Amino acid sequence: MNWEAISAIGEITGALAAVLTLGYFGIQVRAAREAAADANRLHRSNGVREIMLASIANTEIRQALEKGLGTSPLHDMFSKELGVS
Repeated sequence: MNWEAISAIGEITGALAAVLTLGYFGIQVRAAREAAADANRLHRSNGVREIMLASIANTEIRQALEKGLGTSPLHDMFSKELGVS
């Protein structure tokens, strides 16, 4: 083998390594994006849970939420059906 053939093999190997590196980088970026989306959903659901727990524990907060969201008729209907106040 002459030096030109060895050089060509080295260039092909380097190009293949660059393509594999870019593919791996793409996979890692996608996984990081999905993880960030999952963390965002978890954070939002925790916020909703905290609001729900606060509305259960504090009647003033519940009444403010009912008034702001217009859910008083629904609350009254479900309270009657379930036998709770």
